[in-house]
Amino acid sequence: MMKLNTLFLALFIVLAVSHDLGFQVYPVPAQDLLYIQLGQPLDAAGRIVLYDISGKAVRSMAFGRLDLLTAFSLDGLADGSYFLEVRADGFWGMKKVMKLR
Repeated sequence: MMKLNTLFLALFIVLAVSHDLGFQVYPVPAQDLLYIQLGQPLDAAGRIVLYDISGKAVRSMAFGRLDLLTAFSLDGLADGSYFLEVRADGFWGMKKVMKLR
């Protein structure tokens, strides 16, 4: 199972690098809130998913529209490295983030 999770995570990293669509996340490292900044609003329904280092989804947020700046809560999560995925019709991207208190 660990090899499958590692492969899953490696695939996400490769896709994120090759399909980075220009959104930013800050601050990195973050404490309780992470901000997602887009170049333009997304007028499509989608989802933001946060994965831990093993590839397990630990938090998600659905949206009907994503504004230029969106706050995403990290409250209650352990310190460490995570991967943030933003997905909507015609848009996909992933960034590595860190949470530290």
